[in-house]
Amino acid sequence: MMIQQITQRLSEVNTLVATCNQDGFSFGPALSLSLFYRDFNDTNSLVKEAGNLARENPARLLECSISLLSETDGYLSADRSGLYAADFERIFEEHLKPFELRHEDAKSAATRLWRDYSAKSNRLDFLPLESVEYRLLDKECDAAKAEYDNAHTLVNLLYQEWQQERERCFCVYCFKPLFLDVLVERLKGIAGSIIADINRLQETSAWMDTVDLALCLFIYEVCNDCQFEFASGSDFVNFMNLKPTSRPVAVRPKENLRVCYMVLAVSRTIRPHERGKLWAEEFLKRCGISKSYYDKHRSDVCSGGTTEENREYRKSVDRAIENARKLRTSP
Repeated sequence: MMIQQITQRLSEVNTLVATCNQDGFSFGPALSLSLFYRDFNDTNSLVKEAGNLARENPARLLECSISLLSETDGYLSADRSGLYAADFERIFEEHLKPFELRHEDAKSAATRLWRDYSAKSNRLDFLPLESVEYRLLDKECDAAKAEYDNAHTLVNLLYQEWQQERERCFCVYCFKPLFLDVLVERLKGIAGSIIADINRLQETSAWMDTVDLALCLFIYEVCNDCQFEFASGSDFVNFMNLKPTSRPVAVRPKENLRVCYMVLAVSRTIRPHERGKLWAEEFLKRCGISKSYYDKHRSDVCSGGTTEENREYRKSVDRAIENARKLRTSP
């Protein structure tokens, strides 16, 4: 599917942007960026495919769109100063220079061989046809002509290679970072629209769980009336899946640290990984826990200096996840 291809390629673009901000842009990364823009700037094709997939498999389309949205956010929030500092025209010309030089060297060599052959051929015109000198020079002329023909063939071959490479990577010469920015912004808008349209138009998708029922209930056994104020099983499952609840579900005082570990552990079970990250961000908002606090403390219960109570809690959460996995994979 195109949406999967775009997401995978954009993930690679994000890696290149992060890496090349430190090391500068060489031809390989520059080509990858420009090819991404070249291959996917026709966003109408993506929209048409999404329309068909919305009818055939809306759940799959939603999953892919969430992943694409995550990658677009990653690109647009990244430091792209290195990208804007790169001179793509210069990168293009430097890459082609060896091709040009090989052609010019071969052309110079062929020219020398032609002059040698021409000189020998001209001398023949002044020699008697029956002379020994003529016969010897005639053989030399034939050999010189053959050598020139081979050199001329090489010149043509190297010229074709040069021009083919120029055509293959001409997108680097034309590329501008602004083009990529605009494309990614449009992809973000399309992904967001797809998600909104599916959530609005596909009523059954509202009941699809991000965290499966078994895992929710195993976590419920660990956390209900401990890390969270008492809630019914149904409300807790809905709460875990970011759905409306009949009564508010609240984090108990001084339990943010442990809730953070639970969120981290559960998010790692969600596929694709980007969807798990999005779920964690939205769940934290529901819990009233800031992203900065979560990023700083989510692994604290795993540290060597943590309390025995925290260690037991961590084991309980890990066991809940393992139990859900076993239940899911049992015959």
